Amino acid sequence: MLTNRSYRTALTLEAAIEEVRVNAGRDFDPAVAEAFLKLVAEGRLLPEMGQTLWTGPRGALLEPLAAVRN
Repeated sequence: MLTNRSYRTALTLEAAIEEVRVNAGRDFDPAVAEAFLKLVAEGRLLPEMGQTLWTGPRGALLEPLAAVRN
């Protein structure tokens, strides 16, 4: 959502987060959306410079995913 595509322009980070929130349970798995939104709210999911939230050799999580479930 944060990169330009042939069918739409990139969203801002804030707009992408809102898209996940609004469409949780419809376009996005509700459990995954909830975990994502929790990480964002806690400041534990950050984009890397020059990367999107979902790319990079280690991803953008600041802690292992197992820590999110607790």
